Amino acid sequence: MDVLVIGAGIVGAACAQELAAAGLSVGILEKSEPAFGATAAGMGHILVLDDSEAQIKLTAYSRHLWHDFSPSDRTEFRTTGTLWVASNEQELGAIEVRRDFYRKYGVDAEVVGRDRLHEFEPALAPGLAGGMRISSDAVLYPPTATTELLDRAFRSGANWLRKRKKSVATV
Repeated sequence: MDVLVIGAGIVGAACAQELAAAGLSVGILEKSEPAFGATAAGMGHILVLDDSEAQIKLTAYSRHLWHDFSPSDRTEFRTTGTLWVASNEQELGAIEVRRDFYRKYGVDAEVVGRDRLHEFEPALAPGLAGGMRISSDAVLYPPTATTELLDRAFRSGANWLRKRKKSVATV
């Protein structure tokens, strides 16, 4: 075996799928059920974050990979977009700066005025100043996306490794 992947959550499944697809011999070890722990608790947002230059580069690349992944319908992958909302003109000014930061890193971001805000989210409170729309952000259901990744890994030759139960000596 070339690689042992410990954990069959969404990250472990993605690693196993890529490694097996690259021709490596991959074993997967999971202590409980696939996609059971942190993956099951995750919200499934596929979006660009912007706390730092490194973060925006990494999350933009990650989002790009998910769009290229071409998930099946069972992953429930949907390009829904993200809408940042500004309650006043000062916040709208900050959103314009954020839009420029996104665009600097190739992320399509659009400032939306108060007149168009409700087109994207009709249930918003009236009187908001505007917002910013990131149209390529998406969501998926992490447990089923994990199952899809594991299925692809197994089709590429990955194998489950079962944890051995401790034997109890009898007297």
